[in-house]
Amino acid sequence: MLSIDSKSVKAYNNRGVVYTYKGEYDRAIADCTQALTINPKYAEAYINRGAAYNEKGEYDRAITDYTQALTINPKYVNAYNGRGVAYNEKGEYDRAIADCTQALTINPKYVNAYINRGLAYCAKGEYDRAIADCKQCLKVNPDDKNAKNLILFIEMKKLVPNY
Repeated sequence: MLSIDSKSVKAYNNRGVVYTYKGEYDRAIADCTQALTINPKYAEAYINRGAAYNEKGEYDRAITDYTQALTINPKYVNAYNGRGVAYNEKGEYDRAIADCTQALTINPKYVNAYINRGLAYCAKGEYDRAIADCKQCLKVNPDDKNAKNLILFIEMKKLVPNY
């Protein structure tokens, strides 16, 4: 598609997503940046570049991109969730919880935000709240393996604190 239309924001953005899935984060960042050069208001490219930065461990840059996406679209659930993941990775659990909560306020069926908020609660040692989020996730998606695995992990943490 890029050989046909080198100004295609979606093509650069989508290829960036593919590169992220392949673990080629610098190429993903370059493509999303190119998409944003063409259209600086394309919130999805900020989110996808933020995801690549997250995967690289560049959490502050990811947070900046997610925040920019939210400036463009304040109801972008993926941006709140992604920023929550970055905050969680930085150890800023209260900020992670706040962003995941905001995502769930916008879309109460967004299961990734339950999992990510549960992870932040778990990191804070608030195991009952973490389990409650996992159970809420399972109400939305009874087959969610992440929620089931997180519950098992938390139960082990409660039994063996250094697990």
